[in-house]
Amino acid sequence: MPESKVRLWEFAERPTRSSSGIDAVAILALLRSETGKFPPSTIIIEQFRAPVERYVVELPAGLISEGETPEETAIRELEEETGFKARGVIQTSPLLVCDPGMTNANMKLVTVDVLFPENLEMPEQKLDPGEFIQARIVEIAKLSAELKEYERKVGDF
Repeated sequence: MPESKVRLWEFAERPTRSSSGIDAVAILALLRSETGKFPPSTIIIEQFRAPVERYVVELPAGLISEGETPEETAIRELEEETGFKARGVIQTSPLLVCDPGMTNANMKLVTVDVLFPENLEMPEQKLDPGEFIQARIVEIAKLSAELKEYERKVGDF
């Protein structure tokens, strides 16, 4: 790197990275009906995040435990945070760097399939002590509008 581009940086470093070199996963759950009883949907969560001192909307996510694959983490975390059980993994993204100007954190986006024989029902969450997560089902066709409405409600950071 040229000397003119070198400068001091203040940043946070995640100390929990597993030997896989991957910190975490975010989960895009595709909720589908076998019989067409409901439109394709997904799940978003709302939880308090201390760095921004407010509740934020995000995809379900979680840290990868030692010896666990991103796909195993995604299936486990989806069930813990939302109660939904994935039937399988559809796709895993390449490694994504979350906020390279502030942290070394990285993740993979894992898309999972959640199939329902009939009605879409919200299962019971399996939250860890100290987790306060509100899960919401949103039709995929309405996801953008839902996120814009949430942004309008909470305002600027």
